[in-house]
Amino acid sequence: MALVHATVKFLLFIWAPMVFHGRLVASDAVNGTCDPGWLQFRDKCISFSSKMNYENALKYCQNIKSSLMEIDSVEKESFVASSVPDSSNVYWLGLIDLVGNDSINDHVWVQSNRSVIATGYQNWGLSNPGKASQRCVVLRNSPPYQWYDRSCDDTYYAICEKNSVKDIVASSTVGYPMSSTAGRNFV
Repeated sequence: MALVHATVKFLLFIWAPMVFHGRLVASDAVNGTCDPGWLQFRDKCISFSSKMNYENALKYCQNIKSSLMEIDSVEKESFVASSVPDSSNVYWLGLIDLVGNDSINDHVWVQSNRSVIATGYQNWGLSNPGKASQRCVVLRNSPPYQWYDRSCDDTYYAICEKNSVKDIVASSTVGYPMSSTAGRNFV
């Protein structure tokens, strides 16, 4: 009987963190984790790629179930700047000039479809955006870490981001409804 009692107590300890609003979820989903090789910043997972043009960078991120990075705060930009594999590299961001007239108001984040003005954060380098023919945006990762518009045909590294597992689970639980005994203390 003591063995059964200990086993039930252990199982409740293991299963308790996996109950989310009456549904069973994966335990590391509750902890909010990123896949191996990805860095975590708050509720996002971040990864860096090899060099490619903008279109291929978009496709690359989509193929790994992510999107080009949206920088909407100085904290996020600082984290990325301190995390890049090589500080001399330049990185594509998920920001484009939709109209091509080089107005800051026309730059939109690909992932959220929000204008750069709507996010409340922008960090343009001197004289940028500067040319109507340069419709894609990069993060130059040498101090002072600013944004520059570039031709979408140029090749740079990409920064991909996706939601952490916890963030995905919080918006869509998985598993099966728990019984009416879920969460009760049997000990």
